[in-house]
Amino acid sequence: MQFPRKASIARESTQDQSAAGHHDRISAAAYALQPNIPGICFTVGIVFSCVLILATIFQMLDTTPATTSVILNRFSLARENNIGSWWSGTLLALGGIYAFDGFALLRKKDPAAAKSWLFIGVLLIALSADEVGSIHERQSKVTQALGLGTWLVRIPVGLFIAGMLAKAMLNFWKSPHVPLHTFVLMFIGFGMMGTVPFQELLEGRLPWDGQAVKALRTGLEEGTEVLSMLILMRGCMTQSCELALTRAFSTNSAFTVLRKMRFLTPIVALVIAPLLALFTASLGDQNRGRPSDWFASLTFLAAGLVLIAPAFRRLSAVSWQIRSLATVCFLASLMVVSINPVRVIMMGETVLNLRMVLLASFIILGGLIRVTPDTAHQRILAPVIIATMLLAMAALAPANLALSFLMAQWVGLLIFWNCSKESQRDETKDLLFE
Repeated sequence: MQFPRKASIARESTQDQSAAGHHDRISAAAYALQPNIPGICFTVGIVFSCVLILATIFQMLDTTPATTSVILNRFSLARENNIGSWWSGTLLALGGIYAFDGFALLRKKDPAAAKSWLFIGVLLIALSADEVGSIHERQSKVTQALGLGTWLVRIPVGLFIAGMLAKAMLNFWKSPHVPLHTFVLMFIGFGMMGTVPFQELLEGRLPWDGQAVKALRTGLEEGTEVLSMLILMRGCMTQSCELALTRAFSTNSAFTVLRKMRFLTPIVALVIAPLLALFTASLGDQNRGRPSDWFASLTFLAAGLVLIAPAFRRLSAVSWQIRSLATVCFLASLMVVSINPVRVIMMGETVLNLRMVLLASFIILGGLIRVTPDTAHQRILAPVIIATMLLAMAALAPANLALSFLMAQWVGLLIFWNCSKESQRDETKDLLFE
């Protein structure tokens, strides 16, 4: 006798094995030799998160030398517009993208679970925007200016999110297509994340004597937050690239939504990007996180992910050129968050916007990586033209805030468009298919 859930899982396994029969062109030996790239990246992510937590603690200690403290400040999870805030936003964005894969996977055979994945994906992307763009910090100023209490707005929003998450967890528990360990990971992850607002509340209400105590308390809060992000991302991976570890027919099991988003790029570039740039430029406190930079960072992140997607789906080993291009995209994603949009440098007597100079450098570097003797003139001409235009704007308007925001978004969208086209073209020549 089988329980209904176990029986459904057994039927699903049988269907999976039947579907795998349609993909007998895949070389089982070659498939087995492909490394577990998602697992390796996740392990590296855990190690890097621990480094950032330690940097957050030591940066706040009185015994830390001033020079070392300045360096650690760039890595602190408690600061904004630095490596730490970019990392937190990236973890949440990755979790959201994996959750969208769950929606794409189940939308036909389990609509209830698919809608739950969709909600979780939207929620994690929104939390990523808040983490990098400092949305809730600015929301408190707006509500106070309107004469409303901060918690008067946050409590209803929190209750709505809690109710939707409870419904999602119930759908996951009932679904035969969502593994039990996925349910456990999501439950623990959101439970841990739910404690962070209360830790922030205690931070302002209780006395914390001594800098060491404050540093440990901040480390505990930020550590809880980043650990919950890692757990949530790991839970979302079970309906995404984790399938590639057990199923040979996993061609659509990682970053499916990103490849389909390419066709929205022109609309986003012409409508959303200019509005977001103007809105962010109008914000008073530019030392806070910047929503426009979050979106630009997300576009570069997405560009890098679509390039390495075949490796995440264990379809093929990506070439050194593809790995290098993805690395450039990830560095650009970090750069637009951590470099001030109106920071300038001097080249001779010319004042240049540093961010635009770096964007131009990334574009040229990407073009050079893809150059071959047969296609040199084709692959380098467009990057040179775009980089020249960026350098011209960097010289003509080095302190224009809105222009700096807009250029970062446009370059990110352009690179995402091109990388998604390259990725689809390369997958048609997959090494594991004969």
